[in-house]
Amino acid sequence: MATDSSDYLESLKPVRIHFKTKKDQVDGFYTLMTSGKPVHGLDNGQYIVSHSQCELLDSRNIKYKIVNK
Repeated sequence: MATDSSDYLESLKPVRIHFKTKKDQVDGFYTLMTSGKPVHGLDNGQYIVSHSQCELLDSRNIKYKIVNK
């Protein structure tokens, strides 16, 4: 049971990302904004999201780069 809760907590940790192309940025921004979870956009084109939102982007084949872990 402890593993399930630690996996869940890990999925909520913030991740800083940026999108690889303009199309990925447009598609990714829309996906993040409609995900029902908070998104923080930064002035430099980066976004702070959760691991679960990264999984959502992956499932839609939207390319991004993790800036920090």
